[in-house]
Amino acid sequence: MMRKLALLASVAAAMVLARPALAQGPFADVPTDHWAYDAVNELAKAGIINGYPDNTFGGKRALTRYEFAIATQRGLQEVQRRIDAAIAKHEQEKHGVTPPQPQPASEVTKQDFDRLRSDVDQLRRLMTEFQDTLAALGTDVDQLKRDVAALGERLHALENEVHKMPKISGDAMIGFRGDYLSTGSLHRATAAGPAGGRATDIDNRAIATDNILQNARSIYDIDLGITARLSDVATAKLLLNAGNYIQGYLNNSLSTVKEIGSPTGVFENVRPYYLYIDTPISAGGLGASITVGKFGQQFTPYTLRKVVVDSYFENTKTDDGNYPITGGRVNFKIGGFGVQAYAGQHSIDYSPLTSTAGSLIADRIGDRLFRGNTKIVRNADGTVNTTLSDPNALAAAALPAAALIDQSAGVHVTAGIPFKGRVGATFVRGAGTGGKPTFRQLDVYGGDLALAPFKLLRLEGEFSHTQWRGEFTGRTGNAPREDREAWDGRVIVPLGKLELSGRYRRIGPDFDAPGDWGKIGRWFNPTNIEGYGGALRYPFSRRLSLVGEGNVYQIIGARNNEIHHYKAGLKFGLTSANSVDLGAEQVSWIPAVGGTNRERYYNIGLGHDFNPNTSFKVLYQYIDYRAGAFPTVGPGFDYTGGVAVTEFSVKF
Repeated sequence: MMRKLALLASVAAAMVLARPALAQGPFADVPTDHWAYDAVNELAKAGIINGYPDNTFGGKRALTRYEFAIATQRGLQEVQRRIDAAIAKHEQEKHGVTPPQPQPASEVTKQDFDRLRSDVDQLRRLMTEFQDTLAALGTDVDQLKRDVAALGERLHALENEVHKMPKISGDAMIGFRGDYLSTGSLHRATAAGPAGGRATDIDNRAIATDNILQNARSIYDIDLGITARLSDVATAKLLLNAGNYIQGYLNNSLSTVKEIGSPTGVFENVRPYYLYIDTPISAGGLGASITVGKFGQQFTPYTLRKVVVDSYFENTKTDDGNYPITGGRVNFKIGGFGVQAYAGQHSIDYSPLTSTAGSLIADRIGDRLFRGNTKIVRNADGTVNTTLSDPNALAAAALPAAALIDQSAGVHVTAGIPFKGRVGATFVRGAGTGGKPTFRQLDVYGGDLALAPFKLLRLEGEFSHTQWRGEFTGRTGNAPREDREAWDGRVIVPLGKLELSGRYRRIGPDFDAPGDWGKIGRWFNPTNIEGYGGALRYPFSRRLSLVGEGNVYQIIGARNNEIHHYKAGLKFGLTSANSVDLGAEQVSWIPAVGGTNRERYYNIGLGHDFNPNTSFKVLYQYIDYRAGAFPTVGPGFDYTGGVAVTEFSVKF
């Protein structure tokens, strides 16, 4: 197999990558109204045939059949010469006569095979057109035909071999993280709760030291991907993972409550993050395909999408929104509708089916884990208070990290509509088997819409509804229907390079879906809010771009309490390999009575690309928190501090 691969690489390099420099373009005197013009031109670009020394066929005149025949004969001889040279070179490398020049299989692409087949086809056409003239020149035309046919068969066989060979890819990351407090350090070990609290970063991870080097942590993550064609249509994919990023930094959970490095077993264990087979199936002309194994699954932000719980390190598999699910999935089209349906069990180690929607519990923002309904209640004196309903009779601080929902099934249907639009409908049902003797069930359904009625106007929106149920009790909770719903609508206006957008969204206090609909400062998947916002994007140039966003929300259960959220970012490419990212985010929690709680985050990032597959970045975030009268949104003291991160990543 390796011999065939090396031969293919040599042929591809000789026939496809060679491009002679020609002053005025090859064979400018070939008449363009002859079909052979394109054939000769393409073969000349590939360096297969040549004319006279001045790159013409004899001045400003049409080619004769004799000259076309000579060109074809030379082309066939050149192809054969290159194949013979490639075979000889491969044999030398095999026996160590010359240093091998390895070429990865991934570099021999479908385009390479297409080019090789095109060259052979062009030669075959020219040979057929001028076979009489070739015979008159003393050429064995029948032998030439056999040679060309053999070449085509060889290419076909090698293409099949390469396609069946496993494709190996990888992604490795190593980084360091340190944090510090410059003020408020006396409170860092205080117990969680409105009266105490602790200083955290934007992801709710505790900042525990006064010196950025005192508790620096090394973080590494390695992925090895293997893709193998089991047949002409079936493909198997495996993604192996090792390191301490998931098993130590993220602590095997979407939860942001556990400390970095909490005991979770052996970090270096190698495990299959994904392992599945994709194959089309015959389903009455529906064009169906199935996926079986452990695969990634998501639908929409408000129905099914995994929460991104890390704002500092980049990691494709944990940032792409896919829940790892062990089960099956089917895709098919019927009429004008596209349908995707799945069913399976959820990973019990890293990303069980969870929701970080929930209350503003100090230090536990974003850790709801489907534990029940949470509301903000307005008291008679105008203040607000957070209440928690725990149907499993577990104290909030003692809730298990394992999900209460460990299996689910869902379907997403899409269809095209006028105005370049698309409409979709989603249903997801999850069930938890851990609450014996009974289990809990969550139903989520919704719809999404996108259309562009005018060139300068796009509309996007999503609606979602959730409902908890018990095995015997049926629907649980007495929350009004509107409190279990989410509405999100956007209007996008592109004006040249500038893009403006406006937004309205309302997310009820009891809405609880396994989605990912954003953050407000440290608050993952905010609920119990209603308000408006806007955003802009403007690329000043290829290397300089600006983004900005602003939103103003009210607490649904206490409308005199507001949340103002603002973000801005500027990216500047210093060179083709170096860039600077600047960012700022502020959240103001404005109560009806008393002072404002304020979160501020300032980011500066430096990036360098060594090559398209290797990069390095440094990120520093300055944190400034001011405590106010808004209840339970953070610690009851002021603090400033920072987080510094370095990340070196390689793709192969």
